[in-house]
Amino acid sequence: MKNVRLLGKGMLLLSLLSFAACNHDNQNVKPDPGSDLNGDYERIMKSRADSKGVPFEISKIVLTGNTLAIDVKGGCSADDFKTIWDGLIFESYPQQIRLVVANESNNDACEPKGAYTLQVDLKKLIGDSFNPTDFAVMVSNGSKVADKVVDEKGSVSNL
Repeated sequence: MKNVRLLGKGMLLLSLLSFAACNHDNQNVKPDPGSDLNGDYERIMKSRADSKGVPFEISKIVLTGNTLAIDVKGGCSADDFKTIWDGLIFESYPQQIRLVVANESNNDACEPKGAYTLQVDLKKLIGDSFNPTDFAVMVSNGSKVADKVVDEKGSVSNL
């Protein structure tokens, strides 16, 4: 009988240890082949926390079908801006993806500062197996800590 109790306690301990060893942090996150392999997303998110990015504002976000239009103010040219996806799909309701917009210009002294609309084709970004209109998209400003979310219905909110 003593051996049965020890065996039962051992099994309980083993199951608790195996449960604790599992990584539950990302259980609802699906990596995608288009993930941020070069680390630009993390690099830009870190630089914005340190206030090292070229300053600009995200003034408006509009989701229309598969296209996300991001209006930015600042910078010298639309070509200076880059939109980067971290490559993850959060399988929540609604599903979510994260983008960061960065001004990759080395010059923040252009006058007058421009206003540009950046177009992101979400279908091209996340692939054909997903419907972009089912997603909430978090858009982060790469020059400062300021995030906006556009939900699957097109409503925009600040974080």
